[in-house]
Amino acid sequence: MGRSLIALGSALALACNSRRAPPTPAPSATTTASAAPRAPLPERAVSDEVAFELLAVDDGAVLAWGQAGGGLGVAVLDAAGHAQGEPLAVIGATTDPVVEIAGATLDHRVGLAWVARSKQGAASFGALGDAATKTLSPAFPLAEASLGDPTRRGHVDFAVSDQNQMVALTRERDESCDGGQRCAAYRFRELLSTGPELRGLPATVPSPCSSALAGFALVGQRWHYAFCSRTGDRPQVTAFMRQEAPFYVGLSKPGPGCEPLGALAVGREALYVHECADGRRGLFIGGLGDPERSVDLSNPHLECVLGRPRLTAPGAPPLSVDFTRPLSRLGPVLPSHYGGPSARAAWTGSALLVASWVKKHVTLRRFECRGAELVRTG
Repeated sequence: MGRSLIALGSALALACNSRRAPPTPAPSATTTASAAPRAPLPERAVSDEVAFELLAVDDGAVLAWGQAGGGLGVAVLDAAGHAQGEPLAVIGATTDPVVEIAGATLDHRVGLAWVARSKQGAASFGALGDAATKTLSPAFPLAEASLGDPTRRGHVDFAVSDQNQMVALTRERDESCDGGQRCAAYRFRELLSTGPELRGLPATVPSPCSSALAGFALVGQRWHYAFCSRTGDRPQVTAFMRQEAPFYVGLSKPGPGCEPLGALAVGREALYVHECADGRRGLFIGGLGDPERSVDLSNPHLECVLGRPRLTAPGAPPLSVDFTRPLSRLGPVLPSHYGGPSARAAWTGSALLVASWVKKHVTLRRFECRGAELVRTG
């Protein structure tokens, strides 16, 4: 996949080729205090605020978390969020505390990347798995890393293409750039059964935000990725779109002055989500010739239609997403009472599972359609 990606300069120009626990939603009228729902998976002590990931797979989900005593835990869940057997062992994973985890899935295949902190510094790792057979590869060492804000996502991200390319985008050791300022450095690596392989050119981000990595998604043959620099006290996100045929690299400035919350693939476009002074906003970016489209995510609406959720929000044109297949990375686009943008949410095909950091634990809640309502059932 000889890809020429990007190197960001001091102006993020292209070279060639909250800490608070999320609020608990009020119970639905169909759920009474005398019949409190049972949690689908017991809460697990977690090493840090963003050291967990929840991903939808065929017929279920996968939850990965940094264990309180160090190391990585991975549980395969059924469609209702109940664990299928004991947590999987990641051979070769360190026992250092995990800072952040990101992952992606295609059908039953799983890719994970995480950053762990040690006395010597920090480093990133990756692994491949199969939820159907409940197996994981040994951990792949990726790179030494520098840490920004450990309570914010942005050290590592992960994306999978419809051709089963599992690609990690990880922060490496910071470096000096123009004028002696500190720049965050990032590299792309495809995870293969034989180990990781570098793809494209490195990226350097001058004056990085606390969430310097603002999103990463693979949509067909297009790579969408974004980084955040600070200009004075304002964040500035620069998003890139690279496609192979015809070869084209596009550059956008989504959410000026807004804090990035990540990106996800929606249909054939990438949706970047930001927290702005007037609420959450999203920007759709497609391929060559496709116009950018904005959407207001400050108050999205989630209802059930024919037994499945439908997410809508005003925009140009309005957003409408039917949950007709398993979906991951839904946290930033859901109404805030489901857990907020820092939560990880996945639709398994029959239930919406939401993982949240609450008082040094990762908790999992389940929501299901009951008529036109999506109600908490666990």
